[in-house]
Amino acid sequence: YTRSSLSANFAAAGLAVGRMRYLFHSLVPAKLALRVIERVRRSPPAPPRVPPAALNALAHAVARAEMVILRPLSHLIPGTSLLAVGRAP
Repeated sequence: YTRSSLSANFAAAGLAVGRMRYLFHSLVPAKLALRVIERVRRSPPAPPRVPPAALNALAHAVARAEMVILRPLSHLIPGTSLLAVGRAP
């Protein structure tokens, strides 16, 4: 989703967007690189796999640090996920 497409979906559902922000900013370069590789190879996207425990723990720590450090800018800096909180008008 983009901010505008998710906002449109909320409006179509009769909800107002209370908050909206991107998450997982540090993963954007890796996700873009993976998309390029998949296009060059002309292969269908592979389902994601759970990384080894140590790598998963590191990714979790980075994501938590991002949330603290980038929170004031998280609505501006692109991320791999978009979180929105809706409310009934």
